[in-house]
Amino acid sequence: MRGWIPLPRFAFAKGRWVESKASAQINLCLMYMWGRGVSRDDKKAFSLFEQAAQRGIAGAQVNLGVMYDEGRGVEEDDKKAAEWYRKAAAQGVPAAQQGLERM
Repeated sequence: MRGWIPLPRFAFAKGRWVESKASAQINLCLMYMWGRGVSRDDKKAFSLFEQAAQRGIAGAQVNLGVMYDEGRGVEEDDKKAAEWYRKAAAQGVPAAQQGLERM
């Protein structure tokens, strides 16, 4: 488990801490990835990460890069891993840049 990064569970909005939709979606993906509270299912985690990544959620983009990089829930694909790492890195996710450097 090299590059998995969960997003913060809560964001500060309107003077109080609230759970963000992006964070909730990432947490659901991670639940399937790790088998926490649900049966472990890498394919389901991949599908959920893919949906979130396509919506522009940086945390999902970097984790989708890791899934392609490690071949978890999908066939290993360095080209696609690099594509998702770059998208997340463009949004300032340090782990995405680290993923690119490891490739």
